[in-house]
Amino acid sequence: SKELAFSHDLQLDLCSVLDWTKTWQLSVNLNKCNVLKLGFQGRDLNHSYVLDDSNIENVNSCSDLGIVMSSNLNFSEHCGKLVSAASRKVGLTYRVFSSRSKKFMIDMLKGQIRPVLESNTEIWSPLNKQDIDRIENVQRSFTKRINGLWNLSYRERQNFCEIETLEMRRLKRDLVL
Repeated sequence: SKELAFSHDLQLDLCSVLDWTKTWQLSVNLNKCNVLKLGFQGRDLNHSYVLDDSNIENVNSCSDLGIVMSSNLNFSEHCGKLVSAASRKVGLTYRVFSSRSKKFMIDMLKGQIRPVLESNTEIWSPLNKQDIDRIENVQRSFTKRINGLWNLSYRERQNFCEIETLEMRRLKRDLVL
């Protein structure tokens, strides 16, 4: 069948890659090798691939260059990871520094928090409302804790701090790309 031929061809390609690495005296870390099938619902999901007599593990999601991707190209797991990392930085900022001045806090947001939430968004930009809100809530709650801004709406805090929503920043970066 077509699926079996595809799996066979892919296995041959993997063997060719392994032969090439041996020719050039390169090693492959088999512990870091996974099979992530993207949109292959109709194909044999149980087919296993082999490298150097070791089975390669089939996974539902994997991390590549720090970006967590699932088999359905949903980046919710990645968004959760980023929100968690950014929230830790927010907590650290509030524990370590006593200043809550607007300038200092906005500099911390721009220099320490936002880069975590915006790294490589051209690749993984969130698609569903829940992920968009989870990411935006980091900035929303951070600005709420700046002295004198706790009682303002998010839009008013944005205007006061002269910042945009993270969603708008992602949209602009996508357009530039």
